[in-house]
Amino acid sequence: MSWSRGVVVRLGVMTRTVASQNFANLETFSRLLASSPRPALIWYGTDGERVELSGKVTENWIAKSANLFVDELDATHGDSIRLAATQHWRSIVAALGALRAGCVIDSEIDRPTFWLGFEIDERADQAEVAVVMDRAALATRYGRGTGDWPDDAIDYCAEIRSFGDLFDPIDTVPGSHEIGMATTDGQTTAVTLSQWMEEVAAWCDRASGLGEETDGVVVIPSAEPLGLDVLARSCGIMAAGKAVILVDRQVAKSAESLSSISVDERAVSTV
Repeated sequence: MSWSRGVVVRLGVMTRTVASQNFANLETFSRLLASSPRPALIWYGTDGERVELSGKVTENWIAKSANLFVDELDATHGDSIRLAATQHWRSIVAALGALRAGCVIDSEIDRPTFWLGFEIDERADQAEVAVVMDRAALATRYGRGTGDWPDDAIDYCAEIRSFGDLFDPIDTVPGSHEIGMATTDGQTTAVTLSQWMEEVAAWCDRASGLGEETDGVVVIPSAEPLGLDVLARSCGIMAAGKAVILVDRQVAKSAESLSSISVDERAVSTV
């Protein structure tokens, strides 16, 4: 995938895209999301759990996450964050909160400022602060042992509810701010916020074309950690007023369950 201005590269084919929806920055996107009462994020877990977040509630969680990074962890523009978490409703809102706080997603840096994930790995020890989440959809604290946590680690689930659900940044992240890296044809280049927002807008246009008969897009989370491409796709779908319907990989192994979810949610599997 290319992040060059106005051009999208997919599977080695370059096509020019024209996005009718434009976002000046993350705050513009957040205001749009906050205005929507429609479902934006839906999670189907292994225990038969279904969690639905409207656009407004999704934005509340993103704002809470941004406040946690800024007010609790003193995040500043340019602080690095390693995303070790796979797709989940909680990891999406936390990662977007980190971006609103000005963090830079960097999966290669040896000693990031922050680490975000569900299970502690060796990279968590190398971060200044490890932010640990639980996969249980409605967890209010980490449900497993914390004996292997780094000294400065924090429990996202236990901390997050104490933060405000409105985020008013002193300094809005500018469009020229580099938020991460992208690799195309073996070459790695920096991605600015403006370039990433153009990709969000392109996905928004594509999702808008699904029509009123479709309420959402079923997504089976990859085993790979979250990245800017997945976040852009998720944001674009939500900005179009459609729901990102995340189905746990174990649940998705049942073709019958996956088909039932798609019918119940009036969802498709591709955009």
